[in-house]
Amino acid sequence: VSSEILPAHEPGRPDDVASVPDDVTSVPDDVTSVIETTIGALVHLCLAVACLVAMFIALFGTVDVVSTYLFGRPVPLARELPKELLVLVIFMAMPTAMRNDRNVAVDLFIEFTSSAVRTASRVFVLTLCGALFGFLTWQSWFAALDSWSVHETVPAAVRIPIYPIKTLMCVALAVTTIECMRLLVATVLPRAVPVVQPDGEG
Repeated sequence: VSSEILPAHEPGRPDDVASVPDDVTSVPDDVTSVIETTIGALVHLCLAVACLVAMFIALFGTVDVVSTYLFGRPVPLARELPKELLVLVIFMAMPTAMRNDRNVAVDLFIEFTSSAVRTASRVFVLTLCGALFGFLTWQSWFAALDSWSVHETVPAAVRIPIYPIKTLMCVALAVTTIECMRLLVATVLPRAVPVVQPDGEG
């Protein structure tokens, strides 16, 4: 029998993680994975809608220019419809900009501070953004309901419904708010939420 004395088990050591049963840690990990996948799918869906709308605006403008200069007949809604759809291009792409950290940031002073100060600053910014986008989501929801109730249309010669646009804008703001909250949790609890690499980066 070996007389070697094993070291005392200290809390917080890596052995604690290995000794935890699999059934205790697997459920939170599965839930986190499902939440991450769902939010990522919503973000990519919003980006796809933004790309499709931007493509439609470009094609619509091209057809209007060709029809105007070659046939002398401008396309109806050539000015009104792209102006309304441009809102979707901006707000539908916002969740992706937030997820990939592509927002405008001035790091003139913050880069010289400690990691604790940078973390506190990021928490403050994400909390402020989440509150702001949450408020905008709330307001846009009521605006979309009012638009649906009166069947609001574009004020032009050809009446195009505008309430689907306001509804999609509300959805984009809601997804942006959810993404802000995800980033906030990932900043406060980095081990609870896996790090998402920005698109185009390894």
